[in-house]
Amino acid sequence: MLSHNPDSAVPLQAWRVDLQLSGHTHGGQIVIPGIGSLASWLEVGRSHMAPWFPLLRGKSSRIVRHWEWSEGLHSVGTNTLYVNRGLGTYAPGRLFCPPEVTIITLIAKPIRRRNMLSAASLTTT
Repeated sequence: MLSHNPDSAVPLQAWRVDLQLSGHTHGGQIVIPGIGSLASWLEVGRSHMAPWFPLLRGKSSRIVRHWEWSEGLHSVGTNTLYVNRGLGTYAPGRLFCPPEVTIITLIAKPIRRRNMLSAASLTTT
């Protein structure tokens, strides 16, 4: 399954998705070593500041709901999600979040009743 926004993994839990490939988050772009992406911390602070700042209320100001999926391989229910940091950026740029190209090798499982593919390896460069 190709889906630009990793948040789509939530409704896709209703179906079997062997591998969802997403991007959109640029890995959070600004990452504080040992803590995580700045965007994920701002999302946590949003709920505490929303009563005083109306623009922080509702869905209008959210780009991504699940910042914990901003990069890498994740299990979402019984499905698998991989989020690539990508090569691009937008202001203010990247900090401790290098661009990435991922090579995914799909290997066919032995044929039983169906011919299925599984994600066997992920290589990030």
